[in-house]
Amino acid sequence: AYDAALILQSVVGLIQLDSLRQLIADATQNLTVTAYDASRIARYAVGLRDSSSCLGEWHFNPSQRNYSAIGKNYIDQNFTAFLLGDVDGSWRYPDSVSVLRKVDFPIVKKEGDRYSIPIEIAPNKNLISLELMLRYATDQIEYVDIEQSELTRGFQIITNVQQGKLNLALFGAQPLIEGGALFNLVFQATDNFLNSKEIIIDKFQINNEPSAGGLILLENEIQHQAPALFQLNQNYPNPFNNRTTITLSVKDFAHVKLAIYNLSGDLVKVLVDQDLPADNYQFNWDGTDDRENRVTSGVYLCRAVQQNEMQSVKLIYIK
Repeated sequence: AYDAALILQSVVGLIQLDSLRQLIADATQNLTVTAYDASRIARYAVGLRDSSSCLGEWHFNPSQRNYSAIGKNYIDQNFTAFLLGDVDGSWRYPDSVSVLRKVDFPIVKKEGDRYSIPIEIAPNKNLISLELMLRYATDQIEYVDIEQSELTRGFQIITNVQQGKLNLALFGAQPLIEGGALFNLVFQATDNFLNSKEIIIDKFQINNEPSAGGLILLENEIQHQAPALFQLNQNYPNPFNNRTTITLSVKDFAHVKLAIYNLSGDLVKVLVDQDLPADNYQFNWDGTDDRENRVTSGVYLCRAVQQNEMQSVKLIYIK
C-alpha cells in the first residue's frame, strides 16, 4: 500500500518519481502513471490479483536492444532489472523470513451482539499507507463491515475478505499528522461464541516501517469506558523476590515507555516502549535486566512516560 500512496503523491505533485520509478509505477503498462495504477497495486497488496497483470514480475529497462551488425565487443550494454509495482524498492521474495515487532491492542468488549475494533495510530506518524492482515475463527465471529473515521476520509481503503482472513490496504496522498482512530473493524459474534476469542494480526505496517504482529482479544462482556487518567499504580507484591505485577492506565492513544531504573538513574530493563491504545494494562517484572541477568537486592524505580506526563513508583527487590 505504501507504493500506491507514493504514486498518488506523484500524481498530485507532492513528490517526483525519477524515470526508473515511473516505469516501475506504471502498473497498467500504458506509459502513463495515474491513480488507477495506485489502486491496481493496492489491490495486489491485499491479494486481489488480476490474472492478466504483470505486477510482481521482473522487467528490464530497456526491454531489448537491437543491433544491425556486431563488429566489436560491447561492454557497457547493461540492463536495469526491476519488479513491476515495487516503487519503494522494499518488496521481498515470498519465502523471505522476517521477525515481526509486537504491537499491543486493547481488549475489546461486546457492544450488543457486535464488536467494534478501533485501529488507531499515535500522532506525528506522517501516515500515507497502512496494511493490515488478520485471521479469525469463522465459527465464532463474522466480519461485518469497516467504519472509516473522519481522520481518513481522504484515504482509499481496499479489502479482501476470504474464509477467516481479512487483508486491508489504506492509502492516500496527503500525510496524516493527527493521531487517533483510522477506522473501526466490525465483527459479529455467532451462536458458538465462547467467553473470549483472539483475532491474530499477521501484519500491521505503517508506510514502509517494519511490519508488526499481535493479538486482539474479544471478550463476551459489556464495553467499558477508557481510563480517565494516566496512572501508574504501586506494584504488588512489594517487596518481592520472584515476580511483581505493575498496572498502568493509559487515557489516550499515545507512545508509552515503562521501564525499570536503579537509584542512580541507570536503565535496568524496558517493559514496554511502543504505541498503546487507551486501556488498563498489566506488566510483570521478574528482577532481571535487559540481558536477563538477576539484579542485586535493593530499591528500584519504575517509571512510566506518556507524551509530557511521567509517573514513578519505588520497587523493593529481595533475593
